[in-house]
Amino acid sequence: MADTATHNSIDTMPPAEQIARDARDRLAAANYTSSVMTIDLDVLDELVVLLVTPGMTRTEIYQWLCERTEIKRSAFFRFADRFEETFKVIWGDYAAHLVTINLGVGGDEQVGDLADFNRRRVQQLIAQELVTARSPADLATSRLTALTAAIRTADRTDLDREDLALRKEDADRRAAESEAKLERMAIELGKLKLQLNEAQTRFDAEVEREKRAADRKGAGGLDDDAITRVRAAMFGGAS
Repeated sequence: MADTATHNSIDTMPPAEQIARDARDRLAAANYTSSVMTIDLDVLDELVVLLVTPGMTRTEIYQWLCERTEIKRSAFFRFADRFEETFKVIWGDYAAHLVTINLGVGGDEQVGDLADFNRRRVQQLIAQELVTARSPADLATSRLTALTAAIRTADRTDLDREDLALRKEDADRRAAESEAKLERMAIELGKLKLQLNEAQTRFDAEVEREKRAADRKGAGGLDDDAITRVRAAMFGGAS
């Protein structure tokens, strides 16, 4: 990815095609493994540009790709998801830098409540823009002008220190709530993993028990009744 520090105005926002290639390069640098990443470089270059070009659906792009190489549909769609996530991250990096530069709060030398408030507004609005975009094609340079104008409007309002403190407190509270939610999700995922491991252990034990019973009977394997018994032991009699 190009160094965003070289961009000093909205007019220098790289075109979507360049950001698409940046996203491709970042995936390669991260050793992202996908059969799509192994295709001919010229075809891959065209593919990532098509993924951010308005007017084509993923299905149409996949058909275009199949005319040039053999790629499984599932592999293509997984790649498209990962690529678009990476594209949005890079677009957001560029956008946040350019908007803050245009607001005059891009450097560390800019201090104070208002500068801090503006930085928060930039991050908030850029994040909202990325979340609401249905695809990379929805991210347009013209939106940065609107974002800058929205923040400058807030800049012109009569924001006293008390109001700024309340806004910062609200932002900090939201961040704390998000962090707590993530922690709860991690705990729940841990519990689910433990339950799955326990279920697998019970299943293995039931299968082993039925195998031993079948061997004693000389059945030579699990019959339908044995499978039904395993299901009953695991799922309370569900068929």
